[in-house]
Amino acid sequence: MTSQRHLLVGAALIMRMYTDTNVFVDESCEMLDKIQPEAFEPSKTSMMVVSQKRVPFDPTGIVMDGVAVEQISEMKLVGFTFDSKMRWGAMVDRAARKARTRLAALRKLSGLLDARNLKTMYMMFVRSTMEYGSVLYMGAADSHLAKLDRVQASAERMCGFKMESLGSRRDAAAFSLAVKMLCGKCRGVLNDFTPQLYHIPECTNSTRNSTRSNSLTGLQVQSHITTKSLDVTRRGFTGAIPRIFAKLPQPWIRFGALKGWHRIEARCKRLLLSQDMTVEVKTSDAQ
Repeated sequence: MTSQRHLLVGAALIMRMYTDTNVFVDESCEMLDKIQPEAFEPSKTSMMVVSQKRVPFDPTGIVMDGVAVEQISEMKLVGFTFDSKMRWGAMVDRAARKARTRLAALRKLSGLLDARNLKTMYMMFVRSTMEYGSVLYMGAADSHLAKLDRVQASAERMCGFKMESLGSRRDAAAFSLAVKMLCGKCRGVLNDFTPQLYHIPECTNSTRNSTRSNSLTGLQVQSHITTKSLDVTRRGFTGAIPRIFAKLPQPWIRFGALKGWHRIEARCKRLLLSQDMTVEVKTSDAQ
């Protein structure tokens, strides 16, 4: 009976929200006009419904100051492109197009600059456009992220240099964000995503040969990925942090947990950025 009552109350609130939307918009516009005239231009106002459903909510009928509000599937805010399904494909495609345009301009200068200067120009003007907000869109599909990799591969062939992969740089950026969270330097709701570490004991003789035993031991990041998690969440920051910490040597993780995570940030990023993943572990730091 209680669940039915909650269901009825929720349905009533949804209906009221839908029927009173125009009233709310009109009252908000009137209030803003008193505070700051011409704060909103109805003809330039748009709306976007964010949903993973095949048939999302239909907001048709919302008007502002007598003008119907246009519904869009993509929205650009402060350099980020948000799509209606929050899969970051539009953001990655935009970054790839911008990087290709700048790479074409750099190709015209390839005959005037040596390899060292070309590499510097690429890092400053081309790669930077593909790494803006990379921690957010690292959950995009591999088919979209491959477009960025092809831009870097073209630059390497044209300029004659070799760079660390963009995927490893996204992992390093995600690790830096995790370090800030663990050090308490983040604000607001971002602290809710702070990685939680727990200790995995070593396998005993009875479970060492078991196919179900976990190959990871020591301090590891607890995974919040479930069978119901979206693919973009599995590939994104939440799903990537346990995988990133699993690449790090246990002496470094124990040292960071005891002495401060900022003291191991630089060496861990060098490890993540190295292509051969062969960085000597300084056991003296863990003592």
